[in-house]
Amino acid sequence: MITNVVYKRVCQLTEGDAYRGDGYSSVEELLKDLEKVYNRKITPSDFVTIIEFEVIKNLLDLSMRDIYMGPSPADIASLSRVLNSC
Repeated sequence: MITNVVYKRVCQLTEGDAYRGDGYSSVEELLKDLEKVYNRKITPSDFVTIIEFEVIKNLLDLSMRDIYMGPSPADIASLSRVLNSC
C-alpha cells in the first residue's frame, strides 16, 4: 500500500532519501543507478518521485496452489474500475 509520495529536485535529495527503502549508501550511488535505468544524465534540477510503501502481504505467505498468487480476478477488476475512474 502506498503510504507517502514526495516530489523533490535531485539537488534536494538527502542521504536519508537514498538509504530509506532502497538501501543506497549515498545519493551519488542512487544517481548512478537512475542514470543506468533512464539511460541519460540526471541533473540537479530534475524532479524525482519518492514513493513509500507499506507491505500488506508478504509474498512468502502466498500459496503456490493459488493460481493467481494473490488477488483474484474480481479483486483486480474492482481495482481497475477504481483506477480508471480517476
